[in-house]
Amino acid sequence: MPAATPGSPFRLYDARPQRLTADPLPIEDLDAPPAFHVYLLGHDSVADHDIVFTKQETGGHTIDWTGRIALTYAGQEEFAYRFRAHIEDVVLSHVAVPEAMPDAEAHARLARVTDVPQWFDLTEADGRRSFVHTRR
Repeated sequence: MPAATPGSPFRLYDARPQRLTADPLPIEDLDAPPAFHVYLLGHDSVADHDIVFTKQETGGHTIDWTGRIALTYAGQEEFAYRFRAHIEDVVLSHVAVPEAMPDAEAHARLARVTDVPQWFDLTEADGRRSFVHTRR
């Protein structure tokens, strides 16, 4: 589930809420890998995700995430339960970049998927070559 594409960049600066959806019900292809996994009572299944990112005045984002859970570990296949997560002041820390990718290509790709590529420096994070978010 990409959070951004060249035609629809992730907006870190724009105050308009952004909505991402994944794995709508009914699930068409049960063999396809899901966007997310969950461990609740065991390795259960989640679907019907609706994730809304809203920019806060502090520069971070609020994330409101809802979806459905099937207790597949317990043998249930119906997505009978709902979940909701609300997280505030979330800041994107970094975006990993393949070691072999030339700097110019990495910068060009970042510019296609975010509205403020100038807010990132190409450096290292968590021991990997990454664009590190330097501004809120």
